[in-house]
Amino acid sequence: GRMLLLRSKALLHRLPTKGKEPLLVRRSEYHRSKFTQSATTAAAQATSRLRHQNHHCLGGTPLLMSLSGSSCRLSTRMGHQQVGRSLIRAFGSGFPTGLRRNDVKRNAVYCSMLQSLVVGHSHGASASTAQRGSGNKPGARVAAEAASNNPSISTTTTNAAGKELDFYSGAACIPSVEKKNGGEDAYFMAYLSEENTLQSTSESDSTEPQESFKGRGYCMLGISDGVGGWADMGIDAGAYSRQLMHFANQVTQEEDASNPNPKRVLYKAVQETTAKGSATVCIVSLTPSSQTSGMANLRAANLGDSGFIVVREKQVLYKSPVQQHSFNFPYQVSSIPKYSDNPMNAQTFDVEVAPGDTVVLATDGLFDNLYPEEVASIVHEAKASGRKPGELAHILAKITLEVATDKKRDTPFSYGARQVGFPHEYGGKMDDVTIVCSYVMADSRM
Repeated sequence: GRMLLLRSKALLHRLPTKGKEPLLVRRSEYHRSKFTQSATTAAAQATSRLRHQNHHCLGGTPLLMSLSGSSCRLSTRMGHQQVGRSLIRAFGSGFPTGLRRNDVKRNAVYCSMLQSLVVGHSHGASASTAQRGSGNKPGARVAAEAASNNPSISTTTTNAAGKELDFYSGAACIPSVEKKNGGEDAYFMAYLSEENTLQSTSESDSTEPQESFKGRGYCMLGISDGVGGWADMGIDAGAYSRQLMHFANQVTQEEDASNPNPKRVLYKAVQETTAKGSATVCIVSLTPSSQTSGMANLRAANLGDSGFIVVREKQVLYKSPVQQHSFNFPYQVSSIPKYSDNPMNAQTFDVEVAPGDTVVLATDGLFDNLYPEEVASIVHEAKASGRKPGELAHILAKITLEVATDKKRDTPFSYGARQVGFPHEYGGKMDDVTIVCSYVMADSRM
């Protein structure tokens, strides 16, 4: 049969095709090499092993990664010193001074900044194990999954009984400097205003760059990343990504704010799309918990290598797992069924979060360049400095793009490449970066 050759960063992949287009499209950030399809099998096997690595948090299990005290002595291979310098530039004059000398033993810049900004407020949470959806009747399956009670892993928590919950959200969407089409990422945010009306915003709206929006007891957030491999066929996957988020935003208007279903939103939005291309997608809803007073319920549907993390203080409480057929070959949805994974294969999540927690949705542009615990530390310092969620999203994006240009730094992407047979792979991965941050707040207090 005919074979289509797509660029890879260190790997040559051959994909079975129908006509002139691949059944599924790979990321475009690959370069050609001497390796052939046999390497794809090795990549898939090694990727499976990666799910057990703490630095990637691919297993989808709750994590408690402390960055305080002795845990500041993190592996220097993660490039924390460079992230530290990025933090100084990102926070600018608003970044606190007076770094402590006793925190400088392992990493003079990074650890001292962590300690100088620590503010202690501990909470607990519960998180459910991710479950895949399937079946021949997607509509009925979605409703059944949303109503199911998944087993949870609980820790102690400080309850906020009797307090009204707000979800304070902001976003950043910055295209790669290497792309001339304006990037292939998109997002939307829908939320209940103080007037109890559903409002929404997206990357196409003319708002202030770091504007933040407060949702009264409900919000729905979504991100999408167009798969860049379509550019080799003259197709802008960004058009599909933006259309997908447009329809997801429209479908959200029909959801019950007291019982939202992100997977239903994802499925319906995919059915509406007509633009050529494919994309990864993650949709998250936040509502007050119906089971635990003062807590919030996070529901999510994720397909591909975008995703979300929940940060509590200086810890990564939960990280959604990656869905990929092999290394850098993510699950994706498309308007053309033969080029799409089944949207019902999106993994679903039900995580209980507490006031003070931060939810970060992001495309792989973030997760390929920063480890989850690095994201957690940046979130913690930004909130301790009084940064709004929109400002935090831009700080994370700015640091991510700086790391992406570092050719020597060890990153999650380069680490993953080495695990699948490319021992000399180091450096960041330049890509579009889209980040949506949401603070869970009780009585409008972070």
